[in-house]
Amino acid sequence: MDKNRRKTFADLDHDHEPLLETVAGRSYSRQLGPIAEFLAKKEAEQAPKTLAGYQSTLYRFHEFLGADATVADVTDVSGHRFLKHLRESGLSDNSVATHFRNLKAFTVWMHKKGWTERDRFEDVKRPAFVRPKFDTLTDDQKRLILSAFDPKTFLGARNLAVVCVFLDTGVRLEELVHLEEKHVHLDRAFVEVYSRKTDDWRVIPLSSETIDVCRHYLEARGHYLQLPVRHRAAPGDVNHRVKERRRLNTLTFFCSWKGEALTENGVGLMIRHLRKRLADAGTPIHIHPHLFRHNFLTEKALDGENPSLVRRWAGHRSYEMTDYYFGLAESKLAAIQPKRSSLGGLAVLPTKRGRPRGATDRRRRFSGQSQGATCDGTK
Repeated sequence: MDKNRRKTFADLDHDHEPLLETVAGRSYSRQLGPIAEFLAKKEAEQAPKTLAGYQSTLYRFHEFLGADATVADVTDVSGHRFLKHLRESGLSDNSVATHFRNLKAFTVWMHKKGWTERDRFEDVKRPAFVRPKFDTLTDDQKRLILSAFDPKTFLGARNLAVVCVFLDTGVRLEELVHLEEKHVHLDRAFVEVYSRKTDDWRVIPLSSETIDVCRHYLEARGHYLQLPVRHRAAPGDVNHRVKERRRLNTLTFFCSWKGEALTENGVGLMIRHLRKRLADAGTPIHIHPHLFRHNFLTEKALDGENPSLVRRWAGHRSYEMTDYYFGLAESKLAAIQPKRSSLGGLAVLPTKRGRPRGATDRRRRFSGQSQGATCDGTK
């Protein structure tokens, strides 16, 4: 009976099979092998940016092993060699750690699916992530950033509102550009944000300052859309132009000058231009869209906010990531005063005998007032 039993996929020897193979026909092209299967799984489960990270790692690993690499080439020796190669490529420590984390996830999956008899990177230690040295933006830096926009123009009002929403809510870049106007409740001082990364909705409060800026942006947008736009009557015709009314062609809260949805690249370009203007003015501030999220969460940690609320505002799946931001604020923990002392209301030191405890303080205050009156010459 055992001889006639059909072997499972895991029972077969896959060492000779290519890690990545492209099969092309007359009208189709597809990829086969464990790398292709793993990336197809991640494409169905993960966000596009997460998928891009896995693609970058595995394609880089495959290129390092060679175009003819097979499953047999995935060994702890090749893992150590690839780790050395990454470090010699000039990548940062965190980039190396990220690549290797993705690669170890791949080797664990290979063992689980039966491509290998065990996790062949089990003995390859993953480099540790290095926590960045991050400090919050100062009030002066925030003033410089916000004063760089002209709120009298449509783009200035919009960009000012974008930065204020970033600073006040800590939303991710993709969350901001997909924020629909019906989910921005300025009269009730909160926004409803949907995260594709966690597939979840969350509510984030808005400050009065951000509400005023957003209302000003909506007013500026309304005036802007009422103005006609002039464009060429025909492609290539530089002599004739026609006027048309501008239209809002998106449901998102922020729109481009064309009336279309604002894109992630558009926001990134705006932040880069702002960074350059600050540097040209002699006040360089290395800002980027995700820095505002770091600043928001770190400030909430310094303010002593409830970690449960911070996690829900941030949209973190676990407390581990939220605690990471609280850890970034450790260097400033001494400046945080507890909301209530554990010894509050308790008489720790005994009172002196023969005199009520408050008598000395009252006598000192009275004596000080008398001396002050004598020095002033009023008595």
